[in-house]
Amino acid sequence: PCPETTYRNRTMATKLSDCEDCPAGRICDAGTDFPLPCPKGKYCLRATMPLLCPETTYRPIFNGSSLADCWTCPKGYLCNTRGITELHPHKCPVKAYCTRGVNDSVPCWAGTFQD
Repeated sequence: PCPETTYRNRTMATKLSDCEDCPAGRICDAGTDFPLPCPKGKYCLRATMPLLCPETTYRPIFNGSSLADCWTCPKGYLCNTRGITELHPHKCPVKAYCTRGVNDSVPCWAGTFQD
């Protein structure tokens, strides 16, 4: 079988040289015959294991192939963990505001509030 980060694209493959690098946006476990989609919240460079999208970003869809495929967290949300797949659980806290692409909220000033 082919090692991790590679796959066998041919029947009757017998040598390690018959294994091909896993394409970007895909994941290839050891022994894979067909590359699988890179998981949500992650991106997969060519011939690597999945990498978590960093803080301040999220990825709600499969097949991320580079860091640029991790989307900047919009204003009103707090993306302070890695590998975020959906925004709903990451709304900015009450009595605070979150600007676009931040990993920390800012308390509202006295006499103000968040919409």
